[in-house]
Amino acid sequence: MNYLINIIFVFCFFSIYGQKFPTTIIFEEDTVIVFSLEQGRELSVINEKGKKCNQDLLIAEKQLILKDTLISFYKNKIEAYRGIESSLENIVNEKDDLIDICKDEKKEIIREVRRQKSQKWIAIFSGVVLTVIGLLI
Repeated sequence: MNYLINIIFVFCFFSIYGQKFPTTIIFEEDTVIVFSLEQGRELSVINEKGKKCNQDLLIAEKQLILKDTLISFYKNKIEAYRGIESSLENIVNEKDDLIDICKDEKKEIIREVRRQKSQKWIAIFSGVVLTVIGLLI
């Protein structure tokens, strides 16, 4: 109650003498800052904007944490895919090496088949020649 009387007294005192606002008064060991109504409204608006900015800042921090988590997750996923990609490249290289080995073996088998065919015909021709010579003798 005593504070209310003091505040009313201060407002009356300042309204009578028409001092410029804001002013500072020391009243019974307390410091009081007095604002005009317009300044009070402006301070209220500034205070509300500050509260909204703080709320927006908290929301932005939460979104940033979420986005950092997603970035970390996708970074790990990309690294895993890079590992898979390098494994697939190794498999493709090994497959190409195996294909080259198979082509070389195929060439060797074709040469061996030709050699055996030619030996078979030589053996048949030799058998016929020996049979003819044997019959003539």
